[in-house]
Amino acid sequence: MSHSNCEEKARKVLASIREKYNPDEEILVEMGPLIATHAGEGGLVISFLED
Repeated sequence: MSHSNCEEKARKVLASIREKYNPDEEILVEMGPLIATHAGEGGLVISFLED
């Protein structure tokens, strides 16, 4: 998951995802400038990958 200047919000959403899906791995990072321009302040990008 990446966030745009909203780490606390991202951690709450990540906790909900953890409870529901129990992922093997999770990554939380700050968005790069290109995606953050489109997402806006407070935006989140959530990605799921399946093996």
